[in-house]
Amino acid sequence: MKLFYLLILIVLTCFLSLIKSQYISIQSYQFSENCNNVNSSINLPGSCAQDDLLSGQVTSEGFCLIANGEISILTISPNGNSIIQSIYASTDYDCQGDIVEEKEIEIGKCYSHCVDENHGKTYSLSVQPSIDLPSNSFVEVFYSGNCNGDWKNNFNYLDYYVINKCNVAFAFQTLTYTFACNSTTSWITEFNDNICADKPSGIQVNPLANSCGVNSNNKNHIDICNA
Repeated sequence: MKLFYLLILIVLTCFLSLIKSQYISIQSYQFSENCNNVNSSINLPGSCAQDDLLSGQVTSEGFCLIANGEISILTISPNGNSIIQSIYASTDYDCQGDIVEEKEIEIGKCYSHCVDENHGKTYSLSVQPSIDLPSNSFVEVFYSGNCNGDWKNNFNYLDYYVINKCNVAFAFQTLTYTFACNSTTSWITEFNDNICADKPSGIQVNPLANSCGVNSNNKNHIDICNA
């Protein structure tokens, strides 16, 4: 009988270990639809092709972060077919208050909808067994625990931006930007057109971060140029 219980314990341990190793990934893609007089709740026929990938996030379950522009905690549904996005108030940066909205997002489905009359979003969600840094990208990693750069063992989440891809800054009507980096520095090039083709309107240059979490909600932060 003791052997039977021991076997059950081993199976449960392996199962829990498997669950713990699941990471949620959000991929954001180029939006190419016209949003004039389009209801924001309508899912448009967007493309989630790899060539259109602009940026994304990878997170462990249960961490408070800004996902798709909303302060959220993401979890995998019990059946494993969808992601539950629990959304908190816009000032609740620690996700300590009440949940104001909950969305269920189908894994692998391509979503595309308008945000306002000028902008839209195209994205999909997936689950992955390990943390893989996207190639040709600038990566911002946030982790907890000792501030020693060992982020893989205390991983919270990461944001990444594909190098030299044109992103839209939603706070402005036409402003766009690109990310680039090298082994010591990252820089954002800003444009005043929709396709990052005009003469740059500004460039922000920053050293790659490797900082402790005093000023970032107790999260340690390290930048990686994976070019």
